Amino acid sequence: MKKNEVKIGGMYVTKVSDRIVAVRIDSTNSHGGWNATNTRTGKRIRIKSAQRLRGEAGKTSKAEVPKAPEAAVANDEKAEAVGMPATKKAKPKKVGGKQKPKRVSALDAAAQVLAQADKPMRAQELIAAMAEQGLWSSPAGKTPHATLYAAMLREIGAKGDAARFKKVDRGLDTGADPARQPPRRRRPDRIAVRLPSDVHPRRRLPLRAIQAHARTLPLRRPRPPSEREVAARP
Repeated sequence: MKKNEVKIGGMYVTKVSDRIVAVRIDSTNSHGGWNATNTRTGKRIRIKSAQRLRGEAGKTSKAEVPKAPEAAVANDEKAEAVGMPATKKAKPKKVGGKQKPKRVSALDAAAQVLAQADKPMRAQELIAAMAEQGLWSSPAGKTPHATLYAAMLREIGAKGDAARFKKVDRGLDTGADPARQPPRRRRPDRIAVRLPSDVHPRRRLPLRAIQAHARTLPLRRPRPPSEREVAARP
C-alpha cells in the first residue's frame, strides 16, 4: 500500500510473527509509521512503513486466496503433459500395525544361558550357545566374545554383589547365586597421624619427622571376625 492510502482508525491486513492478522491503525508514531493494535491478541504494535500493510481487512488480496482443488488438479494435468512430476500426496499413516519384537541384548542372552548351565562358561562358549539357541548372534562382529566379556566385567564392577555374573577364574564366568553371596571385603584400618601438641598446625614438617612420629603411635589392632562372617566363609 501507499502512505496516502492509510487512514487513522482503519482496519488493514499485515504479517505479524509469521501470521497474517488484521490490525487497527490508532495514531501516527513520532519516529515514523503508525501505532496499531493487533485485533487477534490485543497487543499494540508499530507499523514502520505502508509497505507492510497488504490491504484493507474487508478486501481479500490475491495472496490470501487459497488455490481451489480444481486449480490443483489442472496444475497436475499440465505437469503430466509437460513431463514434470505431479504434486505429491501425503500417505496415510498405518494404525494398528504389527510391532517388531525387541531384540535381546548380548548381556541378557548371556544371563539366560548361564542360568540354564550347570558350570561356568567362557565368553566364546557363551557366544556359541547364544547363537545355537537363537537368542543373540553377531555375524558381522570380529570379536564378539571380547565385547561380551568386557560388558560382563563392567556390570560386575558397577553393581558388585547385585550383578548377574560372577567371575570364577580368569576368563570363566557364572551366574550369580542370590542364596550364597560372598561377604564384602572390609577396608584395612587407616592410621591417622597426629602431630605433637607443641607443633603449630600450619607449620610444614619434613617427611622424615612425620614418619618418625608415626612409628611412635600405637597401631590399631584389627577386630576379630564375627560369627556371621565366619559362617559365610567357604
